[in-house]
Amino acid sequence: MSNSNPSLKRVVVVIEEAAQKCIRELRVEEPYAKSEEVYVTIKFDDDTEIVLDLTSRLRFGVQYVRWVDGELEPVKAYPKRFLRT
Repeated sequence: MSNSNPSLKRVVVVIEEAAQKCIRELRVEEPYAKSEEVYVTIKFDDDTEIVLDLTSRLRFGVQYVRWVDGELEPVKAYPKRFLRT
């Protein structure tokens, strides 16, 4: 999808603290039932973590994929769902 308005810029966040670290766990969760926020938590092997605090109604899907002949091929896809708000 092209950006027809050149004055609008895409937002990119680079988290330099994550560079060269091994991820132990990646979580997407509500902090409490029926929350309007969603936390994305990235836990690293060095016992540090990054928490992204998002406020939105997110629709998400998860796919497990594998490289086959230079192309990504789906192995398993989970149904798309909304995180409750």
